[in-house]
Amino acid sequence: MKTVVGVGKLFFWCSFICVLFLAWTPFVSADEVEDWMIESRLDRYYDLPKTARVVGMGGASWVTSNDISSVFGNPAGLGFATGPELGITYSHDEYSGRDSSFAPFIGGNTGNTKAAGNPIFCNAEGRKNQGGLQLVLPGGAGGSCGVFGFGAWVDDTNFDDCDDTDAQRYRFNAGYGLKLNDCLSLGYSLTYFNDDVEDRYSDYNLDDGFRHDIGLQLRPGPGCTFGLRTFYAHGNPDTDITTLGSDEGDLDSWGVEFGYSWQVLPCTLLAASVDYQDREYDGIIYAPDQDEIRSFDEEIKGWGFHVGLEQNYRDCLFPRLGYRYQTNDYDSHQVGQYFRGRDDFESNYHAVSTGIGWAYNKCLTLDYGMEYRFIGDGDLNNTVTARFHF
Repeated sequence: MKTVVGVGKLFFWCSFICVLFLAWTPFVSADEVEDWMIESRLDRYYDLPKTARVVGMGGASWVTSNDISSVFGNPAGLGFATGPELGITYSHDEYSGRDSSFAPFIGGNTGNTKAAGNPIFCNAEGRKNQGGLQLVLPGGAGGSCGVFGFGAWVDDTNFDDCDDTDAQRYRFNAGYGLKLNDCLSLGYSLTYFNDDVEDRYSDYNLDDGFRHDIGLQLRPGPGCTFGLRTFYAHGNPDTDITTLGSDEGDLDSWGVEFGYSWQVLPCTLLAASVDYQDREYDGIIYAPDQDEIRSFDEEIKGWGFHVGLEQNYRDCLFPRLGYRYQTNDYDSHQVGQYFRGRDDFESNYHAVSTGIGWAYNKCLTLDYGMEYRFIGDGDLNNTVTARFHF
Protein backbone atom coordinates (compact mmCIF):
# COMPACT_ATOMS: atom_id res chain seq x y z
CA MET A 1 0.00 0.00 0.00
CA LYS A 2 2.83 2.42 0.84
CA THR A 3 4.42 1.64 -2.53
CA VAL A 4 1.21 2.55 -4.38
CA VAL A 5 0.87 5.81 -2.43
CA GLY A 6 4.51 6.63 -3.14
CA VAL A 7 4.02 6.09 -6.86
CA GLY A 8 0.96 8.35 -6.70
CA LYS A 9 2.98 11.14 -5.08
CA LEU A 10 5.71 10.77 -7.71
CA PHE A 11 3.13 10.89 -10.51
CA PHE A 12 1.53 14.00 -8.99
CA TRP A 13 4.73 16.01 -8.64
CA CYS A 14 6.11 14.94 -12.04
CA SER A 15 2.88 16.20 -13.57
CA PHE A 16 3.30 19.47 -11.65
CA ILE A 17 6.72 19.99 -13.23
CA CYS A 18 5.26 19.29 -16.68
CA VAL A 19 2.51 21.85 -16.12
CA LEU A 20 5.05 24.52 -15.16
CA PHE A 21 7.12 23.70 -18.25
CA LEU A 22 4.08 24.08 -20.52
CA ALA A 23 3.18 27.38 -18.92
CA TRP A 24 6.58 28.93 -19.64
CA THR A 25 6.82 27.80 -23.28
CA PRO A 26 6.40 30.51 -25.92
CA PHE A 27 2.90 31.10 -27.22
CA VAL A 28 1.17 33.19 -29.85
CA SER A 29 -0.90 36.09 -28.55
CA ALA A 30 -2.42 39.34 -29.69
CA ASP A 31 -1.12 42.61 -28.29
CA GLU A 32 -2.29 43.91 -24.92
CA VAL A 33 -4.99 46.15 -26.43
CA GLU A 34 -6.58 43.25 -28.31
CA ASP A 35 -6.27 40.95 -25.29
CA TRP A 36 -8.09 43.52 -23.16
CA MET A 37 -10.79 44.00 -25.80
CA ILE A 38 -11.70 40.31 -25.50
CA GLU A 39 -11.20 39.77 -21.76
CA SER A 40 -13.31 42.80 -20.81
CA ARG A 41 -16.21 41.58 -22.96
CA LEU A 42 -16.45 37.86 -22.17
CA ASP A 43 -18.48 38.26 -18.97
CA ARG A 44 -21.41 39.57 -21.02
CA TYR A 45 -21.78 36.22 -22.78
CA TYR A 46 -23.51 34.12 -20.14
CA ASP A 47 -20.41 32.65 -18.49
CA LEU A 48 -21.02 30.67 -15.30
CA PRO A 49 -19.02 30.69 -12.02
CA LYS A 50 -16.74 27.90 -10.81
CA THR A 51 -16.08 26.52 -7.34
CA ALA A 52 -12.61 26.57 -5.77
CA ARG A 53 -12.07 22.87 -6.56
CA VAL A 54 -12.76 23.42 -10.26
CA VAL A 55 -10.49 26.49 -10.33
CA GLY A 56 -7.65 24.58 -8.66
CA MET A 57 -7.84 21.85 -11.32
CA GLY A 58 -7.76 24.25 -14.26
CA GLY A 59 -11.45 23.75 -15.02
CA ALA A 60 -10.77 20.16 -16.08
CA SER A 61 -13.10 18.53 -13.52
CA TRP A 62 -16.13 20.76 -14.16
CA VAL A 63 -17.94 18.54 -16.64
CA THR A 64 -17.31 15.32 -14.66
CA SER A 65 -18.00 16.56 -11.11
CA ASN A 66 -20.95 15.31 -9.05
CA ASP A 67 -21.09 17.85 -6.21
CA ILE A 68 -22.10 21.52 -5.87
CA SER A 69 -19.92 22.26 -8.93
CA SER A 70 -22.69 20.64 -10.98
CA VAL A 71 -25.19 23.37 -10.07
CA PHE A 72 -23.55 25.85 -12.45
CA GLY A 73 -21.66 23.10 -14.29
CA ASN A 74 -22.83 19.85 -15.87
CA PRO A 75 -26.37 19.24 -14.51
CA ALA A 76 -26.01 15.52 -15.18
CA GLY A 77 -23.56 15.40 -12.26
CA LEU A 78 -26.47 16.12 -9.93
CA GLY A 79 -27.80 12.63 -10.66
CA PHE A 80 -24.68 11.07 -9.12
CA ALA A 81 -24.62 13.40 -6.07
CA THR A 82 -24.19 11.42 -2.86
CA GLY A 83 -26.41 13.57 -0.64
CA PRO A 84 -27.61 17.07 0.27
CA GLU A 85 -24.91 19.72 0.07
CA LEU A 86 -24.67 23.48 0.48
CA GLY A 87 -21.80 25.51 -0.94
CA ILE A 88 -20.76 29.10 -0.27
CA THR A 89 -18.17 30.55 -2.66
CA TYR A 90 -16.26 33.84 -2.87
CA SER A 91 -13.91 34.79 -5.68
CA HIS A 92 -11.64 37.75 -6.45
CA ASP A 93 -10.35 38.26 -10.00
CA GLU A 94 -7.75 40.74 -11.26
CA TYR A 95 -7.36 41.80 -14.90
CA SER A 96 -4.74 43.90 -16.67
CA GLY A 97 -3.93 45.15 -20.16
CA ARG A 98 -4.16 48.26 -22.33
CA ASP A 99 -7.38 49.91 -23.43
CA SER A 100 -8.03 52.24 -26.36
CA SER A 101 -10.64 54.91 -27.00
CA PHE A 102 -11.05 58.24 -28.78
CA ALA A 103 -11.35 61.77 -27.47
CA PRO A 104 -14.95 63.00 -27.62
CA PHE A 105 -15.75 65.02 -30.75
CA ILE A 106 -16.59 68.66 -29.93
CA GLY A 107 -19.45 70.11 -31.96
CA GLY A 108 -22.28 68.70 -34.02
CA ASN A 109 -21.61 65.80 -36.36
CA THR A 110 -22.96 67.38 -39.55
CA GLY A 111 -20.20 67.15 -42.16
CA ASN A 112 -19.01 64.25 -44.24
CA THR A 113 -15.34 65.22 -43.94
CA LYS A 114 -14.93 64.40 -40.26
CA ALA A 115 -12.39 61.60 -39.82
CA ALA A 116 -11.55 59.61 -36.73
CA GLY A 117 -8.75 61.16 -34.74
CA ASN A 118 -5.83 59.40 -33.15
CA PRO A 119 -6.86 56.83 -30.53
CA ILE A 120 -6.11 57.29 -26.85
CA PHE A 121 -4.30 54.42 -25.11
CA CYS A 122 -4.18 53.81 -21.38
CA ASN A 123 -3.11 51.09 -18.98
CA ALA A 124 -6.19 49.21 -17.81
CA GLU A 125 -6.91 47.21 -14.70
CA GLY A 126 -9.99 45.40 -13.51
CA ARG A 127 -11.22 43.86 -10.28
CA LYS A 128 -14.13 41.48 -10.00
CA ASN A 129 -15.55 40.42 -6.64
CA GLN A 130 -18.16 37.70 -6.85
CA GLY A 131 -19.85 35.16 -4.65
CA GLY A 132 -22.89 33.01 -4.24
CA LEU A 133 -24.63 29.89 -3.01
CA GLN A 134 -25.12 26.43 -4.50
CA LEU A 135 -27.57 23.92 -3.06
CA VAL A 136 -27.96 20.23 -3.94
CA LEU A 137 -31.17 18.50 -2.79
CA PRO A 138 -31.99 14.84 -3.57
CA GLY A 139 -35.62 14.16 -4.42
CA GLY A 140 -37.08 11.19 -2.57
CA ALA A 141 -35.14 8.65 -0.54
CA GLY A 142 -31.53 8.57 -1.73
CA GLY A 143 -32.37 10.66 -4.80
CA SER A 144 -34.78 8.08 -6.19
CA CYS A 145 -36.76 10.89 -7.82
CA GLY A 146 -33.68 12.66 -9.14
CA VAL A 147 -31.58 15.43 -7.62
CA PHE A 148 -32.30 19.16 -7.74
CA GLY A 149 -29.75 21.95 -7.83
CA PHE A 150 -30.26 25.64 -7.06
CA GLY A 151 -27.81 28.52 -7.32
CA ALA A 152 -27.65 32.28 -6.79
CA TRP A 153 -24.66 34.43 -7.78
CA VAL A 154 -23.70 38.10 -7.85
CA ASP A 155 -20.57 39.86 -9.08
CA ASP A 156 -19.35 43.44 -9.02
CA THR A 157 -16.72 44.45 -11.58
CA ASN A 158 -14.76 47.71 -11.76
CA PHE A 159 -12.49 48.55 -14.70
CA ASP A 160 -9.94 51.36 -14.52
CA ASP A 161 -9.97 51.74 -18.30
CA CYS A 162 -10.36 54.62 -20.73
CA ASP A 163 -14.14 54.68 -20.25
CA ASP A 164 -14.39 53.97 -16.46
CA THR A 165 -16.54 50.86 -16.82
CA ASP A 166 -18.50 49.35 -13.92
CA ALA A 167 -20.68 46.24 -14.02
CA GLN A 168 -23.07 44.40 -11.71
CA ARG A 169 -24.37 40.96 -12.63
CA TYR A 170 -26.87 38.56 -11.08
CA ARG A 171 -27.43 34.89 -11.90
CA PHE A 172 -30.12 32.53 -10.62
CA ASN A 173 -30.07 28.85 -11.49
CA ALA A 174 -32.28 25.78 -11.15
CA GLY A 175 -31.32 22.33 -12.40
CA TYR A 176 -32.27 18.67 -12.27
CA GLY A 177 -30.27 15.48 -12.69
CA LEU A 178 -31.61 11.94 -12.95
CA LYS A 179 -29.51 8.78 -12.60
CA LEU A 180 -31.05 6.28 -15.02
CA ASN A 181 -28.82 3.45 -13.80
CA ASP A 182 -25.45 2.98 -12.12
CA CYS A 183 -23.66 4.08 -15.30
CA LEU A 184 -25.73 6.88 -16.82
CA SER A 185 -27.13 10.23 -15.68
CA LEU A 186 -28.88 13.01 -17.61
CA GLY A 187 -29.52 16.59 -16.54
CA TYR A 188 -30.92 20.00 -17.48
CA SER A 189 -30.49 23.43 -15.92
CA LEU A 190 -31.81 26.93 -16.59
CA THR A 191 -29.93 30.08 -15.56
CA TYR A 192 -31.37 33.59 -15.54
CA PHE A 193 -29.05 36.58 -16.14
CA ASN A 194 -29.50 40.22 -15.19
CA ASP A 195 -26.61 42.54 -16.14
CA ASP A 196 -26.01 46.27 -15.79
CA VAL A 197 -22.84 47.72 -17.37
CA GLU A 198 -22.14 51.46 -17.28
CA ASP A 199 -19.35 53.63 -18.66
CA ARG A 200 -18.97 57.35 -19.24
CA TYR A 201 -20.97 57.21 -22.49
CA SER A 202 -23.57 54.45 -22.22
CA ASP A 203 -25.68 52.19 -20.02
CA TYR A 204 -26.03 48.54 -21.05
CA ASN A 205 -28.85 46.50 -19.47
CA LEU A 206 -29.78 42.86 -19.88
CA ASP A 207 -32.85 41.72 -17.95
CA ASP A 208 -34.02 38.81 -20.10
CA GLY A 209 -30.94 36.60 -20.43
CA PHE A 210 -31.43 32.83 -20.22
CA ARG A 211 -29.01 29.93 -20.56
CA HIS A 212 -30.13 26.33 -21.14
CA ASP A 213 -27.66 23.54 -20.26
CA ILE A 214 -28.16 19.88 -21.16
CA GLY A 215 -25.69 17.33 -19.80
CA LEU A 216 -24.76 13.68 -19.73
CA GLN A 217 -22.42 11.67 -17.51
CA LEU A 218 -21.35 8.11 -18.22
CA ARG A 219 -19.55 5.94 -15.66
CA PRO A 220 -18.54 2.65 -17.30
CA GLY A 221 -16.33 1.71 -14.35
CA PRO A 222 -15.73 2.69 -10.72
CA GLY A 223 -12.68 4.82 -11.54
CA CYS A 224 -13.67 6.73 -14.68
CA THR A 225 -16.30 9.27 -15.75
CA PHE A 226 -17.17 10.71 -19.14
CA GLY A 227 -18.98 14.05 -19.17
CA LEU A 228 -20.69 15.96 -21.97
CA ARG A 229 -22.45 19.31 -21.74
CA THR A 230 -23.95 21.60 -24.34
CA PHE A 231 -25.71 24.93 -23.90
CA TYR A 232 -27.54 27.71 -25.70
CA ALA A 233 -28.03 31.20 -24.25
CA HIS A 234 -30.01 34.16 -25.53
CA GLY A 235 -31.15 37.65 -24.55
CA ASN A 236 -31.96 41.14 -25.83
CA PRO A 237 -29.85 43.76 -24.04
CA ASP A 238 -30.76 47.43 -24.25
CA THR A 239 -28.01 50.01 -24.78
CA ASP A 240 -28.77 53.61 -23.85
CA ILE A 241 -26.37 56.20 -25.28
CA THR A 242 -26.30 59.47 -23.34
CA THR A 243 -28.20 62.23 -25.23
CA LEU A 244 -28.43 60.20 -28.47
CA GLY A 245 -30.98 57.47 -27.77
CA SER A 246 -31.14 53.74 -27.18
CA ASP A 247 -31.65 50.50 -29.06
CA GLU A 248 -32.15 46.81 -28.36
CA GLY A 249 -29.66 44.18 -29.49
CA ASP A 250 -29.33 40.41 -29.73
CA LEU A 251 -26.86 38.56 -27.50
CA ASP A 252 -26.48 34.83 -28.19
CA SER A 253 -24.01 32.17 -27.16
CA TRP A 254 -23.70 28.43 -27.56
CA GLY A 255 -21.09 25.86 -26.71
CA VAL A 256 -20.15 22.28 -25.99
CA GLU A 257 -17.76 20.68 -23.48
CA PHE A 258 -16.44 17.13 -23.25
CA GLY A 259 -14.33 15.74 -20.42
CA TYR A 260 -12.94 12.61 -18.82
CA SER A 261 -11.76 11.89 -15.28
CA TRP A 262 -9.78 8.80 -14.36
CA GLN A 263 -8.65 7.41 -11.02
CA VAL A 264 -5.20 6.54 -12.37
CA LEU A 265 -3.98 5.45 -8.93
CA PRO A 266 -5.85 4.81 -5.66
CA CYS A 267 -5.01 8.32 -4.42
CA THR A 268 -4.63 10.22 -7.70
CA LEU A 269 -7.38 11.62 -9.92
CA LEU A 270 -6.57 12.89 -13.41
CA ALA A 271 -9.11 15.01 -15.32
CA ALA A 272 -9.03 16.51 -18.79
CA SER A 273 -11.58 18.40 -20.87
CA VAL A 274 -12.00 20.49 -24.01
CA ASP A 275 -14.67 23.09 -24.72
CA TYR A 276 -15.78 25.29 -27.59
CA GLN A 277 -17.90 28.46 -27.38
CA ASP A 278 -19.35 30.78 -30.00
CA ARG A 279 -20.51 34.21 -28.77
CA GLU A 280 -22.37 36.76 -30.92
CA TYR A 281 -23.71 40.27 -30.35
CA ASP A 282 -25.67 42.45 -32.78
CA GLY A 283 -26.56 45.93 -31.54
CA ILE A 284 -25.17 49.46 -31.33
CA ILE A 285 -22.04 51.17 -30.07
CA TYR A 286 -21.17 54.80 -29.34
CA ALA A 287 -18.30 56.43 -31.25
CA PRO A 288 -17.03 59.45 -29.25
CA ASP A 289 -14.66 60.48 -32.05
CA GLN A 290 -17.65 61.51 -34.21
CA ASP A 291 -20.36 61.70 -31.56
CA GLU A 292 -22.60 59.17 -33.27
CA ILE A 293 -24.26 55.82 -32.73
CA ARG A 294 -22.99 53.04 -34.97
CA SER A 295 -24.42 49.65 -35.73
CA PHE A 296 -22.11 47.04 -34.25
CA ASP A 297 -21.78 43.28 -34.38
CA GLU A 298 -19.11 41.03 -32.94
CA GLU A 299 -18.33 37.33 -32.72
CA ILE A 300 -15.89 35.62 -30.36
CA LYS A 301 -15.05 31.97 -30.98
CA GLY A 302 -12.98 30.19 -28.36
CA TRP A 303 -11.43 26.81 -27.60
CA GLY A 304 -10.35 25.81 -24.11
CA PHE A 305 -8.08 22.87 -23.21
CA HIS A 306 -7.88 21.79 -19.57
CA VAL A 307 -5.98 19.22 -17.52
CA GLY A 308 -6.02 18.79 -13.74
CA LEU A 309 -4.77 16.54 -10.95
CA GLU A 310 -6.06 15.88 -7.46
CA GLN A 311 -4.18 13.91 -4.81
CA ASN A 312 -5.92 12.34 -1.81
CA TYR A 313 -3.95 12.29 1.44
CA ARG A 314 -5.74 10.13 4.02
CA ASP A 315 -9.18 11.41 2.94
CA CYS A 316 -8.30 14.69 4.65
CA LEU A 317 -6.12 16.86 2.38
CA PHE A 318 -6.63 17.19 -1.38
CA PRO A 319 -3.87 19.20 -3.12
CA ARG A 320 -4.67 20.09 -6.74
CA LEU A 321 -2.90 21.29 -9.86
CA GLY A 322 -4.23 22.46 -13.20
CA TYR A 323 -3.30 23.83 -16.58
CA ARG A 324 -5.46 25.63 -19.17
CA TYR A 325 -4.78 26.79 -22.72
CA GLN A 326 -7.30 29.24 -24.15
CA THR A 327 -7.73 30.46 -27.72
CA ASN A 328 -10.07 33.27 -28.82
CA ASP A 329 -10.81 34.41 -32.37
CA TYR A 330 -12.38 37.90 -32.44
CA ASP A 331 -14.24 39.50 -35.36
CA SER A 332 -16.34 42.70 -35.25
CA HIS A 333 -17.85 45.24 -37.65
CA GLN A 334 -19.15 48.75 -37.03
CA VAL A 335 -20.91 51.06 -39.46
CA GLY A 336 -21.55 54.77 -38.95
CA GLN A 337 -22.76 57.61 -41.11
CA TYR A 338 -19.33 58.14 -42.67
CA PHE A 339 -17.37 55.24 -41.19
CA ARG A 340 -16.81 51.54 -41.83
CA GLY A 341 -14.54 49.56 -39.53
CA ARG A 342 -13.54 45.98 -38.76
CA ASP A 343 -11.39 44.20 -36.17
CA ASP A 344 -10.19 40.65 -36.79
CA PHE A 345 -7.53 39.01 -34.61
CA GLU A 346 -6.68 36.12 -32.29
CA SER A 347 -5.73 36.06 -28.61
CA ASN A 348 -4.23 32.94 -27.02
CA TYR A 349 -2.78 32.39 -23.56
CA HIS A 350 -1.69 29.85 -20.93
CA ALA A 351 -2.96 29.59 -17.35
CA VAL A 352 -1.74 27.50 -14.42
CA SER A 353 -3.65 26.79 -11.25
CA THR A 354 -3.29 25.15 -7.89
CA GLY A 355 -5.39 24.63 -4.80
CA ILE A 356 -6.14 22.46 -1.83
CA GLY A 357 -9.15 20.95 -0.13
CA TRP A 358 -9.43 20.17 3.57
CA ALA A 359 -12.07 17.78 4.87
CA TYR A 360 -12.44 19.26 8.33
CA ASN A 361 -15.01 16.64 9.30
CA LYS A 362 -17.82 14.66 7.69
CA CYS A 363 -19.99 17.78 7.52
CA LEU A 364 -17.55 20.45 6.32
CA THR A 365 -14.98 20.72 3.53
CA LEU A 366 -12.98 23.88 2.81
CA ASP A 367 -11.50 24.46 -0.66
CA TYR A 368 -9.11 27.04 -2.07
CA GLY A 369 -8.21 27.52 -5.73
CA MET A 370 -5.89 29.96 -7.50
CA GLU A 371 -5.34 30.54 -11.22
CA TYR A 372 -2.61 32.66 -12.81
CA ARG A 373 -3.19 33.69 -16.43
CA PHE A 374 -0.20 34.61 -18.59
CA ILE A 375 -1.93 37.59 -20.19
CA GLY A 376 -1.52 41.33 -19.69
CA ASP A 377 0.75 41.90 -16.69
CA GLY A 378 -0.38 38.55 -15.29
CA ASP A 379 -4.00 38.12 -14.24
CA LEU A 380 -4.93 36.31 -11.04
CA ASN A 381 -8.00 34.60 -9.62
CA ASN A 382 -8.43 33.49 -5.99
CA THR A 383 -11.48 31.44 -5.00
CA VAL A 384 -12.59 29.89 -1.70
CA THR A 385 -15.51 27.53 -1.15
CA ALA A 386 -17.06 26.09 1.99
CA ARG A 387 -19.06 22.91 1.41
CA PHE A 388 -21.53 21.68 4.02
CA HIS A 389 -22.61 18.03 3.76
CA PHE A 390 -25.85 16.93 5.39
